[in-house]
Amino acid sequence: MMKDRLIKIRTSSKTRDLIDEAAKIQGKTRSDFILSASAEKAQDLLLEQVFFKLGSTEFIAFSDLIETPFDPPKCLKNIISIKTIWS
Repeated sequence: MMKDRLIKIRTSSKTRDLIDEAAKIQGKTRSDFILSASAEKAQDLLLEQVFFKLGSTEFIAFSDLIETPFDPPKCLKNIISIKTIWS
């Protein structure tokens, strides 16, 4: 991918040093590390966004569904009830 845009940011020495240390561990330059981390965070944020376009009837049904308490199946209740060795 061709890099054809410039991004300038100001930061404290402490933050720059932290970024440099992390970049060094990954074998990246400061710029490559910042771009990679920023792009990853941006992608995660965008993937978390959910939009449901529902009519009023569908919205009521959806609301009822997500507000109904979950009754786990017997096999899950059995697993949850097992005493752990550290308790």
